[in-house]
Amino acid sequence: MWVMLLDACGFALQILPCLLLCLLPFRAEQYRYSKQICLLVLFSVLAAASVGFSVIMQPLYQEDRRLDSELAANLYMMMVLLVYILSFFFVIRDDFRKKILILCLVLTYAIIIYVSVNATVLLFPQYNQSIMKYRPIVLLAYALFSGITLPFAWMAMRYMVRQYLQDLQPKMLRQSLAMVLVLLGLYFLFIFSITPNLYRSTETDIEISFYLSHLAAFLFCTASLMVALWLLFWEIRSIEMRLQVKNQLEIQQLQYEKFQKDMEMARRSRHDIRHHMHTLDSLLATGKIQEAKDYLQTLEKHSHYSDPQKFCDDPMLNALLQYYAAESENYGISFICSVSIGLCPIDAADMTVLLGNCLDNAVNSCREVAGKRVIRLKLRQVNSTIAILMENSCGRVQYAELNKKNEGYLESGAYFSLRKDGGIGLTSIGAMAKKYSGLAQFKFEPPLFYTRISLEIPEKQSKSV
Repeated sequence: MWVMLLDACGFALQILPCLLLCLLPFRAEQYRYSKQICLLVLFSVLAAASVGFSVIMQPLYQEDRRLDSELAANLYMMMVLLVYILSFFFVIRDDFRKKILILCLVLTYAIIIYVSVNATVLLFPQYNQSIMKYRPIVLLAYALFSGITLPFAWMAMRYMVRQYLQDLQPKMLRQSLAMVLVLLGLYFLFIFSITPNLYRSTETDIEISFYLSHLAAFLFCTASLMVALWLLFWEIRSIEMRLQVKNQLEIQQLQYEKFQKDMEMARRSRHDIRHHMHTLDSLLATGKIQEAKDYLQTLEKHSHYSDPQKFCDDPMLNALLQYYAAESENYGISFICSVSIGLCPIDAADMTVLLGNCLDNAVNSCREVAGKRVIRLKLRQVNSTIAILMENSCGRVQYAELNKKNEGYLESGAYFSLRKDGGIGLTSIGAMAKKYSGLAQFKFEPPLFYTRISLEIPEKQSKSV
C-alpha cells in the first residue's frame, strides 16, 4: 500500500504543475465550458490516472522486472499526456498556434524539471537500489524542484504570457511561434546530447568532476534559454506597442486632416462671399433690384452648407464624432449617435484611440456591405463608469479559431483582423479598456457587429465630475 501511495503521489506531482501551467494563460471565457467544470474533470482524470499507474506498476515491481517497469511507466505516461493534450486543444477556444506555443513552453518546463530531478538523484546512489519509479528520493526531488520553480513559472504564464497572447496578432504569432520552436529545438538538441554523459556513473559512485561539468553546461544552457525567451517576448511586446502608437498617430492625423479641410472650406467660403457681395453691390449700385433678388435666390438654391452637428460638450470627442459622421455620410452610411456626458473624464488621447478604433473599424466594415448600412453609437456615464455601446453593419468576421461558432460576446483575442496588413484595432481597444479597469467585448450576429465597452473613471477624475 505504501508503494502504491508513493507511485500515485509521484505521478500526480509530475503532471499537475504542467497541467496548471497549460491553463493559466487563458481566461475563463476562453474555456469551451465552465472553467470550474473543466478543472474538476481534468483533476478527476488526473486522480484516476495516478491510481491506475500505481495499480499497473505493482505486479512488475513484485516480479523485479526493471526494464518492463520502465517501459510500462513511460508508455502509460505518454498515453496520459496524449489524452491531456487532446483535451487541452478541445477545452480551450483559441487559435491552435497559441495552444502549440503554450505546449512547447510547458514541455520545456517539464523537461527541465525531469533532468534536474534525475541529475539530483544520481548524487544519492544508496537510495537508488529499488526499481520503484517514484522512490522517496525521487518524490522528494520532484517536490523540491516544483516548489522552487512553479511560483516563477506561474507568474510568467499568468502575467507575461497571458498578456502576450492577448495582444498578439496573426502575423506576429506565426513569427514568434517559429522563433520559439527554433530556440527550443536547439535547446533540446543540446540537452539530449549531454544528458547521457550526465547520467554516466557506476552503481556505487559518480565521476564528480565529469558530472559537475555537464551539470554546469545544463544549467548554463537552461538559463540562456530563459533569457532568450524573455527577450523574445519583450521585443514582440514592444513591437505590438509601437504598432498601437502608430495606430494612435494615424487617428490623430485623420483628425488633423479634418481640421485642415474645415479651415480650407471656411477660407473658400469667405472668399466666395466677398465675390457675391461685390456682385450684389454692383447690381444694387446700378438700380437692378430684381436682378439682385434673383441672384440671392440662386445663391440660396445652390448653398448646401450647414453647421456640423454637435454631439457633446467635449471639444476633442465632439470633433472625433463629427469626423466619422462626415466619413459615414461620404460613404452613404447612416450614422446615429447619442452621447450623454459633458466633458469626457477619460484622457483625451486614450478616448481618441479607443473610440477612433471603434468607429474606424465600423466604417471599414460598413463599406464592405451592400445595401443599407448603419452605425449606431451610444455613450453614457453611469456613476463612475463610462459605457459605450455600438452596432454596425458587418458582412463577415474571422474568428481566432476556425471552428468557432457564434457564442455571445467575446474578447478581442477571439477575432483576427481582415486587413491584409493585420490591423490591431480590436487589440488596441481591449488594451485601452484594461488600462481603465474595464472590459471590451464583441459579438457578431449577421448583419450586425456589436461592441460593448466599460471604462472605470479614474478616482481623481471621478471626484471632479
